[in-house]
Amino acid sequence: MSEVPGRDPDQEDEAPTTAPPDSFSTEIIDEIETISERGRAARAKHDNHRGDAAKRSLVEGKSARGLGVGLTVAYVIIIAPLAGYFIGRLIDDRVGGSNWSGWLTIIMAAAGVAMALAILSKHQSKL
Repeated sequence: MSEVPGRDPDQEDEAPTTAPPDSFSTEIIDEIETISERGRAARAKHDNHRGDAAKRSLVEGKSARGLGVGLTVAYVIIIAPLAGYFIGRLIDDRVGGSNWSGWLTIIMAAAGVAMALAILSKHQSKL
């Protein structure tokens, strides 16, 4: 072995121990805190989005149900008098009278409005 001047040859070789500079450890700690904060923000955004999706599906379900009931009511109000008119017209042609189409139109219109009110009252608590 070659001797190093000013050094005791019986002394064991030790690796020099130096602590990392303080700026290095604070940079890592700052980066970890930044990543943690971004993770918390992403979690909060995800949780809010999940709540919004549940709320949105509930609203869409109610609006779809309302649309279905509204269209049913519209069809009943329109089709009932038309059916009354054409049935009355058929009776008028077979019997030879002229009042059946008018009277059946009025009766079926009233029946259509009554059916529409019944449908609305049945679904009122669900809308």
